[in-house]
Amino acid sequence: MRILIYSDTVSHRLKYACTVVFKCILQVDFMFTDRQKVFTEFDGVKINYSHHDLPGIHVKPDKLVLSRGLQEVIPGASTWDDMPVLYHNNPGERCPFDIFSAVFFMCSRYEEYLPFIADSNGRFGAEQSVAYQHNFLHRPVVDIWAYRFAEIIQSVYPLWTPTKREYKYLSTIDIDSAYAYKHKGLMRSLGGIIKDLSAADMDNLKRRMKTIMGSMPDPFDTYDTMLEWHKELGVECVVFFLLADYGMNDKNVPYSSRKYKSLIKRIGDYHLTGIHPGYMSNFETGRIDYEIFRLNKATLRPVTRSRQHFLMLRMPQTYRTLISKGITDDYTMGFASHPGFRLGTCTTIPFYDLEYESMTKLNLHPFAVMDATLNLYMKLSPEQAMEQCTALINEVKAVDGQMISLWHNESLSEMWHWKGWLPVYRHVLEEGMRK
Repeated sequence: MRILIYSDTVSHRLKYACTVVFKCILQVDFMFTDRQKVFTEFDGVKINYSHHDLPGIHVKPDKLVLSRGLQEVIPGASTWDDMPVLYHNNPGERCPFDIFSAVFFMCSRYEEYLPFIADSNGRFGAEQSVAYQHNFLHRPVVDIWAYRFAEIIQSVYPLWTPTKREYKYLSTIDIDSAYAYKHKGLMRSLGGIIKDLSAADMDNLKRRMKTIMGSMPDPFDTYDTMLEWHKELGVECVVFFLLADYGMNDKNVPYSSRKYKSLIKRIGDYHLTGIHPGYMSNFETGRIDYEIFRLNKATLRPVTRSRQHFLMLRMPQTYRTLISKGITDDYTMGFASHPGFRLGTCTTIPFYDLEYESMTKLNLHPFAVMDATLNLYMKLSPEQAMEQCTALINEVKAVDGQMISLWHNESLSEMWHWKGWLPVYRHVLEEGMRK
């Protein structure tokens, strides 16, 4: 059965919210009309998104989806049917909250366009979000709302059924520092030696010298383990390479290094690759052109995937830049300080440019957990980290979504603050791939 949605105003925001609910999550087609006669006579699923007394499933509209521009009003959260909901405006109805406004608020990242207190890197932090403040960041609420709405539709129209989708797991790896000691050039290697001597860190100095001389492997050269585990378990993976010029926050090995280019080519033979735009690219957008060119030259493939280094996002400027550079898929949507669902969903959705009021062709792939979040921000033990990851994976499985994890090659090194963390990644892979 087809779905027809009535609204007095078929806004771009309403189209976007319905695209997320019906096309991206429930994977069914839908149509709009602003003519009451057409809606009343329609033979199919009817959703009345208006204040009129019309047949079908009534969703009482809030102002958010039917308006333009920004209003500095943050919605409150409440609970309905054991779900956290926003815009709970119609108690007693089958759908007592404005699902389309709620979805639009979460997926457009509306709150990130409003004034906020930035973290030390100028980012919108998890603690600023409605999801964190109302304790539902750990749940993919948009998917939960969509599935609950599908149940409401089926209760009224038993012949209608959404498309059944399958749970998937995707591993993503950021290569911020390809090697701890090797292939960094003479001056940087000498600088490292002087730093070790100044700090009287003889253990690190010995390790550095042995690695440079080739008598022991580089701690960050964990690629054999990574590739072996992925092959063994059948894991799909996207690997993002930092190819920025050297700077305070961009300290990978030189992009001109033959060993680094060889590594990129080797990994690209097994996995999808993407660009990891450097920290400074957020302030000098022309830098991305060079970085994309470098990855293209190393892989001999078009560069269409991206994840921001340091998860740096400025809405909507960062995404406009990526679109202009030919990027079609971005994997930045997640928080550094807390695991969970920044977009409110574990489904790939299009980016909505709130200032232009338009749905774009840039696909956003939200990740749910990052290794650095668990270890460096939350200070969890490896055992606690495994429990946290399992809980998130189960949340995604409950709505047949896609679980995406973010890991780094150095977190597999079993060195420094990563000692004991190699089993955590293995656990994530095994739990992620378990159906």
